[in-house]
Amino acid sequence: MMTFCAALNVRKFVWGLAAALSLSAPAFADLTIPGGGSFDLAGGTMDLGCTDVSVAGNLTLGAGTLINVRNFTVLAGGSVNAGSGQISLAGNWANSGSFAAGTSSVKFVDAPACAAASTISGNTSFYALSFVSTIGKIYSFAVGSTQRIAYLLTVTGTSATPIQLRSTSAGASANIDLVGLQSMNELAVNDLVATGVWLAPYLINRSTTSSTVRWFGEPDYARIPTLNSAMLALLMLLLGIATVFASGARRPSNPRSRPSPSKDFHV
Repeated sequence: MMTFCAALNVRKFVWGLAAALSLSAPAFADLTIPGGGSFDLAGGTMDLGCTDVSVAGNLTLGAGTLINVRNFTVLAGGSVNAGSGQISLAGNWANSGSFAAGTSSVKFVDAPACAAASTISGNTSFYALSFVSTIGKIYSFAVGSTQRIAYLLTVTGTSATPIQLRSTSAGASANIDLVGLQSMNELAVNDLVATGVWLAPYLINRSTTSSTVRWFGEPDYARIPTLNSAMLALLMLLLGIATVFASGARRPSNPRSRPSPSKDFHV
């Protein structure tokens, strides 16, 4: 189903209709869905050719795929029903509306000719989210924003050029709330707080000016608590007292207090 208001120009309508009919078509103009409008990808694949997606109405992916997206924006009042679809983009993600993740995946990729860096703003709940870069791409998360990932978070760089994740302002943090699984390697992180599970456990932060919370190293749930000197002294005292009481309980009674055997004999 596809509904457009008159504000859409003819070119957008034509390629949008082609995509809906053929289920696979290149699109080299912005996909703009105005308020009151809707677009159903109907399981097809649409190649945006490094142009933008802007949703003020309703976008339904179903099992469809949007590839080569530059910037993806959900405006206030807009909604995206991602279903089991996929979105692949190189630029910014901005969500001021509604994003129903379903079992979809959102993939940020390298495409420096299209977008050299990415900013993620607004609060979004993703199902599967990935950031993969072989060029040390910078991903900036808006200060105070929270990105929640229900199933899988993938963050992968290379040893020569680690992928870079940071907040949009040094010294101020953004939140990553993972409640599912993770796959991470060769990353440099600054000013990000893990509010869900511990992130990148036992890995080394490739950033030299790191300020993170609950990232890298040994996770708190794996640490064995230790006793300070005062607690150790108290423990020794209690063990000593317990030993004294235990030895007293095992001490035999005084033989002298036992009654004498009877001297009466009967033949």
